[in-house]
Amino acid sequence: MEANVVDFSTFMLNVVVPVLGSIVLGLASVAARYVSKKFKLQNDAEIRKYFMKYVQDGVDYGKSQALQLAQTGKFTLPVKNSAVAMGANFVINQAPVAMKALNFSEAQVRDLVESKLNAALGQEIVDDPTPITIPGPIQ
Repeated sequence: MEANVVDFSTFMLNVVVPVLGSIVLGLASVAARYVSKKFKLQNDAEIRKYFMKYVQDGVDYGKSQALQLAQTGKFTLPVKNSAVAMGANFVINQAPVAMKALNFSEAQVRDLVESKLNAALGQEIVDDPTPITIPGPIQ
C-alpha cells in the first residue's frame, strides 16, 4: 500500500497568502483612514477654537468702537454698522488662514461678528440717518 503525499506549499503560496495579504491590506487602509479622519477633526477643532478667539476679539473691538462712537449712549444704525465693519475687518485681517481653513467668506465673518455684537451690546438700535465716517482697514 502506497501513501499519497500531497504538497500544500503550492496551494499556500498561490491562494492562501494572497487572500490573507488582501485582508490585512484592507484592514490597514481602513485603520489609516480612521486615524487620518480623527486627526483632521482634532485639527479642525483647534483651528475653530483659534478662529473663535479672534472673532471674540473682533466683537470686543467693535463694541469698544461702538461705545466711543455713541457719545449720546444710544446706538444708532450707522454706529452699529461701523462697529460690525470694524470688528469684521479685525477678524479678516488677523485670522485669514483660519478663515480659509474653515471655508468662511468675508460675508459669513461679518454675519458672525454682527450676531455676537448684537448680543454683546444688548441695547436697542435707534434709527438715525446721520452718517458717520468709518476708519480704514486695520493694518
